[in-house]
Amino acid sequence: MKTSTFFHRLALIFVPILLLGAILSGSTQVAFGQGRSGGSRPHHVAPIVNASRTGSANPVAFGEPVAIPSTRPTIVHILTNQPFGNAPSPAQSTVTLPAGHWQKAILTITGSQKGRQFDRLLLIWAANTPIFTGVTPEPTQSGIAWTVQKDVTAYLPLLTGSQTFTTLINNYVTSVYTGIPVISLSLSLYPRNDHDRASAATAWNQNQADSIVALTSSPTMATVHPNNTFTTTLKLSHTITGAYLDLYSIAQINDEFWWASNPAFRELEVSIDGKPAGVAWPFPFVYTGGVNPYLWRPISAINTLNMPSYRLDLTPFAGLLGGQHTITINVLNNQDYWLLSGSLFLKEDRGHATSGSLTQDTLHFPTLAQTTTTPLLSDTSTSGNSQIDTTATQQYELAGKIQTAHGTFTATVKSSLNFSNDQVYTNPDNWQLAHGFQEVTTDESLLGPHASKSTRHSDETYTIDTGGGYIQSAKSQSAFLLPSNLSQTLNIVHEASSPGMQDYQSTLNLNLESFANLQSGDSSVNVPTVALGSTTGSGNFETNNGLFYHLILAARAGSITEDNLQANFKSN
Repeated sequence: MKTSTFFHRLALIFVPILLLGAILSGSTQVAFGQGRSGGSRPHHVAPIVNASRTGSANPVAFGEPVAIPSTRPTIVHILTNQPFGNAPSPAQSTVTLPAGHWQKAILTITGSQKGRQFDRLLLIWAANTPIFTGVTPEPTQSGIAWTVQKDVTAYLPLLTGSQTFTTLINNYVTSVYTGIPVISLSLSLYPRNDHDRASAATAWNQNQADSIVALTSSPTMATVHPNNTFTTTLKLSHTITGAYLDLYSIAQINDEFWWASNPAFRELEVSIDGKPAGVAWPFPFVYTGGVNPYLWRPISAINTLNMPSYRLDLTPFAGLLGGQHTITINVLNNQDYWLLSGSLFLKEDRGHATSGSLTQDTLHFPTLAQTTTTPLLSDTSTSGNSQIDTTATQQYELAGKIQTAHGTFTATVKSSLNFSNDQVYTNPDNWQLAHGFQEVTTDESLLGPHASKSTRHSDETYTIDTGGGYIQSAKSQSAFLLPSNLSQTLNIVHEASSPGMQDYQSTLNLNLESFANLQSGDSSVNVPTVALGSTTGSGNFETNNGLFYHLILAARAGSITEDNLQANFKSN
């Protein structure tokens, strides 16, 4: 449950201003290929939907687009109009998934809610494997409706036969917080069509896993507090030839704004039997109640409504994974608690045992961050005016050999990570400015026995900038001014090459800027309550196999004012 929102935090007035959050609206997402104004429409473009959102107050899920194939899907309804009231139990639904040679699977979540409510976590599992994490929009008194879609093709090994799905929104209802989210889920399974660019598999998404092993024995998220770790022991097949960790992590309460805390550096450290095996530096998700009440009306921050997992290549360890092993995950500098869960995606040579060795592992924990604190304006008093600068770097290489019935494979992972964070605090008006930057570059390769080589390269960069203050009225304890701004960027380059497949390249660029001001008034001293926010966002996505997407969004005073999407799929 995510409880750290604005009205909940007014009692925390003397902590940094970014620990304030708010009450928001909800979400609608247009999928890639369902273009509207200005888009070219060759015959592989999916049908047009949502002709325009201009003037709508329904929320928008802003993040990486979902490419929808033009083939006709088989749709399985998992949950229909399920309310999540006060402290609800998880909703479980067992469905029979049709057999088929599916090439793509899309999970569609629709919701509605009205009243007043905090943002809440929305979690979905297939069996014991998490397949979706996100945050619900905050409703209005008149009500909101939203739609979020996620490509869940990677989970196809679980999406077959009779399967139980578990959905949880840890909601709480009072006489004040009356909002009850109502959720429906469906799964669209698309048949293979190699002439459809949105449906065709890409070299980036690896070969489909043969099996998926959840890190937990039930549909749950592990709660990790400071000085604790998430530890699980798994018994795995002796036929493993490749492995990836699909890891979900959610920062909570005081660590929700870890990127504006001191220290501002976090690290998710993954070990196998005590040996460093992988590392992820988290993305600064900003929940729909984050920073200021009106920043996210109705456009959410990047990837908020659909928070992706981190995918870590563990293939250098593949030849050693047979049998029983302990996986440990630590959150460096955890100041409250994180929710963690995930699964191992395994490639197997069933019927043939594998073995192997780890030939190189230069990964070390923890990464040492350097922090410098500089008083501002020669301030040597205790007023707290200061600038805090933090930097961290990490470079490592993992390599291992996998002995199979088809020969020896060599897997290599090389990664370079760079982090910086700068913060300025000034008193007495609780002003805080924060700038965060991170770049992670990773190269993966798998060399086969006949010199065949598959490679993957990724370069992922984000920035986050925010500024705001909390100005208390001298005339009333209940009156205050909360000016805020926040901008985010996310830039991802993917390249992949594999024998027998077309080389793959893609670029994703997301940019968001949001400004808001809340003046909470006091009628006893004739101070009105005034609120106004505005948000703009742009998204660009392009691949070398013909997918193209360009989106411009703008909102002001709680409604969409600009909604221009151009998208097309080029035919062969």
